[in-house]
Parts: sequence; C-alpha cells; structure tokens
Amino acid sequence: MKDEDVYLTDDGVVWVFNGKNWRKGKPVESKPILIDGLGVGDTGEIVLNDRRQLAEYGMFVVVLNLSAQTHRLMGKPQFVSRGFIYMKKSQEMLKEIQTIIYDVHRDWEQKSKNSKKYDYDTLKGDMEKSISKYIYKKTEREPIILIVTV
Repeated sequence: MKDEDVYLTDDGVVWVFNGKNWRKGKPVESKPILIDGLGVGDTGEIVLNDRRQLAEYGMFVVVLNLSAQTHRLMGKPQFVSRGFIYMKKSQEMLKEIQTIIYDVHRDWEQKSKNSKKYDYDTLKGDMEKSISKYIYKKTEREPIILIVTV
C-alpha cells in the first residue's frame, strides 16, 4: 500500500467516500469508550478507579477466623498479598499489622459488649482504615485492602 493511500486522522473526524474520492465531513463529538467483556461503555467510575488502584498498588487481603458464639479471634490472621509486598521479606510489617488487628478487634469487642450489638461491618471497616493508614505511612502505597471474616 502506498503512503498516499493511508489517511491518519484524529478522533471525531469524519471521512466521506463517494465511490471515487475521499473528503472530510462534518466532525462529531467523540470520547474514549471502555469495552469490558460483553458490556460497552457501561463500566462505572468506581470500578475504573478500583482497577487503577489495583494495577498501581496491588491488593492486600486479611482473613480472620471469628467465633460465631464468642466473637473472638480464633488463631492468627492470615494474609494474602497480590502485587503489593513480597510476604517473606515483609515479616516485620505483617507482625505490626497483626498487632493493629488485635487492637482494633479488642476495641470493637469492648464496644460491642457494651452495646450488645456485634456489627462485623464496623469491625471490618475499622480494620481496613487502621491497616490502610499504617501501610501508607510505611510504604506510601495504597493497595486495595479486603478484610474477610469466616
């Protein structure tokens, strides 16, 4: 193909072909559209922000085994990191996070006993905030943090 037969154009520029010649048409408004699976352009801003954050900083998951009867932690918290830290080289940080988890759980347990209401969403939200604050202070990174209770 010859170079003169190739048209490089900008977004929104319309080209009209009459069967013999090309001419510029009336421009149209255009913007980028995300094609995601079967949907076109239906991915919300929150999802896109989560994807950017996940791509840039990774993910840190905390798995807590809580007793259904006593609401106490059973065993040590388990951690999963994807794209955030190398677990074997971050043992000191993980111990600090474990301490934060115990402290937040203790405070939540005391408040829950006083109010006689054990709200696991509050526990998970408080842990996420405390862990996120600590991680940012230590690493200046903001991974997506998930708290899973089983």
